[in-house]
Amino acid sequence: MEEPITITLLNNDISLDRVCWVCEGGKIKYSKEARHQGFWVDGVCDMCKGQGYTLTNAGQAVIDLVKRHLG
Repeated sequence: MEEPITITLLNNDISLDRVCWVCEGGKIKYSKEARHQGFWVDGVCDMCKGQGYTLTNAGQAVIDLVKRHLG
């Protein structure tokens, strides 16, 4: 069974754990620069420093739901 994803919502700023395809499970944290460049695209993995990541299916479903809700 997959690890549960963590969702943080503060002032309409959403943060999700993502699975890094290089580190096989490394968590991605977002910097202010990544948010400005595009929250849904850029991020930095704690372990490989941004060499690669992909959303889990659950993470993508949550993002789609929140984007629809926030409009």
